[in-house]
Amino acid sequence: MFIPLKIMMDHAKQNGYSISRFAVTNLESIEAVTQAVEITDSPIVYDIYEPELKNVCQSCLEFLIKKLGSETRAPVALFSDHVQDVETCKEIINKGYSGLMVDASKYSFEENVMITKEVVDYAQQYGVFVEGELGIIESGREGDDSGKFELTDPGLARDFVKRTNVDCLAIAIGVKSGFYRSTPDINYDLLKRIRNNVDIHLSLHGCSGLSEEVIKKCVSGGISFTAWATDIRFVFFEKIDEIRKEKGREYVVPGNILIPARDKMKDEIINKLRQGGSIGKGSEIINYYKNQVKTDKSNKCFPGIDKVDVDKLVKYITLSILKEIKSLE
Repeated sequence: MFIPLKIMMDHAKQNGYSISRFAVTNLESIEAVTQAVEITDSPIVYDIYEPELKNVCQSCLEFLIKKLGSETRAPVALFSDHVQDVETCKEIINKGYSGLMVDASKYSFEENVMITKEVVDYAQQYGVFVEGELGIIESGREGDDSGKFELTDPGLARDFVKRTNVDCLAIAIGVKSGFYRSTPDINYDLLKRIRNNVDIHLSLHGCSGLSEEVIKKCVSGGISFTAWATDIRFVFFEKIDEIRKEKGREYVVPGNILIPARDKMKDEIINKLRQGGSIGKGSEIINYYKNQVKTDKSNKCFPGIDKVDVDKLVKYITLSILKEIKSLE
């Protein structure tokens, strides 16, 4: 079921584990994420990487995510990643996303603050979770040879959070997106100094390719949001290559190729959930959510909150989040 992303994130931060988000681009990847949720009772976030959407039916992806995600028993959310401009952020918020990342890191500090704050101010009207970025996370993606990176400054991080009121901060501590060509040098001391300077959620991009030991160390150091794409995509296409090599290039039965690839991706997702420590936390979050709703006496929308059927109220709030879904039945 869909619940507010902030509820999921707060529970993770308070209990020392990470919420994981996974890049989805087609039916098979959405199914892999959904099946992993059901198997593990883990909270999870469907992540749409906005820069990749030029030749993709975005509304189709959104429909599939909302349909399959609304049928899960564990808590899920819909997130848009690396959104580059304010107007696109507002469009995403208006469509009922649970959260988004506004990536203005390529601009000056002052411009980054101004852009991020405008998005946060708009998002807060709708209860949408916002992640900003400070520092530049290096890209190892094919076709991106910019080579730019800039570690996050702890002092600037404190100022950035104070001025933007952002919910979450993506930090650069030696990670990069895409494939690692050498062993990354993760600056754990920098992570500690950032954690000591800001009391909000911290997000780690570039998780693919990092060892389980590194992931766990980052989570224990204060990371509560982990982002995955390359690793789960790699095993998907690796399985397709394996089947095609075995069966021959004339073997074109989609179900016999794509379903095993989907299942391989699902297994890799479960492995990542285990590293983040979120397996089995889904039921805890839903109970935490219901308790938050039940005990929020300040909510003037429900003056008789103690007499309200909390399960029905949670469903009502979920339906409000998913504006385009008329029923969860």
